[in-house]
Order: sequence, then C-alpha cells, then structure tokens
Amino acid sequence: MKNKTPIIVLVLVAAAAAGAYYYSKKADKPSVKSSAMIVSEAAPEPFTDEEISAFTESQKEASIDETLKAATLQVFEKYKGSYEDEAIDDLIKLLTAQSIDTEAWTVIAPKGEKKIVVAKMENSIFKHLDPHLGVIVVHKQSQAIIGPYAARFVMSGGGNYEDYFVELAEGADNSFYKDFAHVMMAPPGHPVYVHIAAPVFQEPIVLGELDGSAEDVAESASALQLTPYLNYIGQKHGDQVERQIYFTDPAVVTLTLTKPYDESIMTANIDPVVDGNSVTFEVPSDEPLILEDLSADFIDVDQLVIKPL
Repeated sequence: MKNKTPIIVLVLVAAAAAGAYYYSKKADKPSVKSSAMIVSEAAPEPFTDEEISAFTESQKEASIDETLKAATLQVFEKYKGSYEDEAIDDLIKLLTAQSIDTEAWTVIAPKGEKKIVVAKMENSIFKHLDPHLGVIVVHKQSQAIIGPYAARFVMSGGGNYEDYFVELAEGADNSFYKDFAHVMMAPPGHPVYVHIAAPVFQEPIVLGELDGSAEDVAESASALQLTPYLNYIGQKHGDQVERQIYFTDPAVVTLTLTKPYDESIMTANIDPVVDGNSVTFEVPSDEPLILEDLSADFIDVDQLVIKPL
C-alpha cells in the first residue's frame, strides 16, 4: 500500500464546490415539497392579455427591479405556493411582455430541487426570482435584486440567507434557500460542474450505515468534506448531471444500493462486479470512474465504501 494520501476529485456538473451538507426547514414553515402541495383544484388559468396589459400599464414609471418584484409578487399571490411549473411559466409570460429576457433554471439542493426564473439584463447581469415560493434575492446593502451565482457566492462566504432571500408576502417561504451555498444549478441546456477534493485515508472511508436509507450517506460524505450528491445513481436530478470520480492512486469503490442494481439506469467506463445490491468498481490511478445515467429512474445508495486498491 502506498504511504501518500490519495486524493479523490468528484466532478458532478455545476460551477462551484459543494462541501458541507445541512438542510433544515423553518419550524413554522412547510418544506419545498410540502409547499408545492398536491391539491385537487385545477391550476388557475394563465394570465390573459387584458391582465398583462393592466400590469404593463401599472409599471410605466417603475424601475426594472420594481417591475421584477411586482411581477413575482403578483404570480405568487395567484398560485400561493402551489403549481410550481405554472407559476414559472406565468412569470416568464408576464416579464416577456415587458421586453425582459428570462429563463427557467433548475436549482438542485442536497435534499430537494426547484425551479426559479432568472431575468437576464445587459452586461450579463442576472436577477433571481422565485414566484413559486414568493422570494427574490437582494444585495444586503443596496437591496438591488441579484442573480443566483452572486447569491451563492455571498452564502458561501457565510452570509445569512434571511438577509438576502426576501419573502415578498405572508405565506412566502425562503427556507429552501438556507443551504444555497451548496446548490448545483445552470442555465437551460448547460451542464453544471461541482469539483470536490477529499483525502482517501489508509483506512476505508465508509459513508452511511446499511439501514436502507440514503440520507446518512449524504450526511457522512459532507462531514468528510465530500459532496452530499454521492447517495444515488441514475437521473435523480435530471439528465444534465454528469459524474466523474478521479483518484491519484488505485482505489476500490463499492456502492451498496437500496435495491438490486439495474444496468438500464447507469453505465460506467469500468465494468462493475455486481452482487445483488452491491456494485464494486476497481479504479486505476490513470483513469477516472465515469458514471453515465441512462434513464429517468434512479436508485438510492445505502452505503458507499472507498478504500485503496
């Protein structure tokens, strides 16, 4: 066995490193999943031309930020935390009528994902709007609306999410953004890369217990400054997430899944040894382990073990 400590680098798809893992919702507020409640009523109808014209008329003297805030609030009050896709589409429709360029982005956090609207200004300035949860992101001092990358930067520096993610009305919920320092995100059609490095010790690294849950895998990984996104295989977060694992020394990676491995979900550049729920890869030092997701399904990882080969 070599004496030097090998290094693992995980490349997952987004622009910044994700290290520590934590996620807790506010005690008095629902989580993102529960706020996007399944309701029996049909979704409200999209904005009519008359409603859009009325909004446009009301914003004649408004600044860009005032218009973005007013539009986000109007959509939130219409959908009240339900029908995320419809809320996103309606805000884009409303802002497009104001000649404001917009995109729908997916934001992936350790324990959930959601969509936001990004308004694109001149000079590559982005502004983050969430009509589903009734939240905008502002600069702490100037109160100008800022974009998702700027928000992640200030949160990575230890910022308090409640200083930046502003709830626009009663019933709005910014608790999803508590862990925004560690999200993955990208514009539509672009992969997101997260680069993570951590030592592989002489003793095996064991992430999670054999308890049928992927939760402790994410928690254990984060405690060791690894990414929490090691707790599944397949397209849990869509087809834009690519994963490559690099080692400086040969290593053995064993994934114990919560159910038997299905080769239709994932393929790899290294042939695995499969034994029921266990999938083992022997990775040489000069080649990464590349996990390619094949279908929209996924399987949770019950335990992950990394050890020198």
